Amino acid sequence: MKNVLLESTGYRVKTLEELKQYVPSAFAETYHPERSKHYSFVPTNELVQALLNLGWELFSGKQNGSSVHSRHIVRFTNPDLGYMDLRSDKVKPQIIIDNSHNGGSSAQLHMGLFRLVCTNGLVVSMPGLYTNVKFRHMGVNQEEIRKLLEVVAEQYKLVGSHIGEMQNVILNSEKKADFVVRAVAQRDPGLFIKDDGTIDTKSILATTNLGQIVEPLRGEDKGNDLWTIFNVVQERLVKGEYTRISRGGEGRSGKARGINHATRNIEFNKGLWEIAESYFPQS
Repeated sequence: MKNVLLESTGYRVKTLEELKQYVPSAFAETYHPERSKHYSFVPTNELVQALLNLGWELFSGKQNGSSVHSRHIVRFTNPDLGYMDLRSDKVKPQIIIDNSHNGGSSAQLHMGLFRLVCTNGLVVSMPGLYTNVKFRHMGVNQEEIRKLLEVVAEQYKLVGSHIGEMQNVILNSEKKADFVVRAVAQRDPGLFIKDDGTIDTKSILATTNLGQIVEPLRGEDKGNDLWTIFNVVQERLVKGEYTRISRGGEGRSGKARGINHATRNIEFNKGLWEIAESYFPQS
């Protein structure tokens, strides 16, 4: 049976053989030849094996390009963690390996989430939490990773608490429009972020139907709470489920492209999470 392509997380994989088929760069045995001998090479396959040894299971994988040294992501779930205790939603904690062997990025782990209702992959970015760690040394220390994942498992309780807070924050029409404008700018900063760092709201309004982006793709996502709006907007912007109008004055419109680049997907998800956190009531 052919593996399913989960648009936001890559190919669904269950075994190392399947991972090697869809994400061959995760098994590179050496770094790119143009890197110096001082390059800190952290093999992804060692990180993968360490997580498997600690009870995590392969979930999905994706790489940018076809090079054996390309940047790639591999997602894991843990059966012992199950689903998070959330009101009317099923979300699984994940660990994400993000690495390359060409010097383009350091090996790192992210805290992630997988929302069952829409097969969407999220990336957590919460202030004060250990949601991202980079490996800057050679080799992989199993005991170090074990201790790290113990901390991460505890932190998922705080993530669940934050999601609960999101479910209690209601966005009115004005705040929903503001959220979408900021999300669209985060998705395409080259188009909608000015040189001074401010958002080009006029261009967004001229090219994007904000109402379409907050329109649920399924009945389960009807609601005005922050968690629901966050997920609807995330899914539409990641999958390109909205219409974009050309800026050249011709008025032509077409379906937006999805975010297929693995690394850009992570960066957008983290930025969107930070935007959502900014709507919490100020203490």
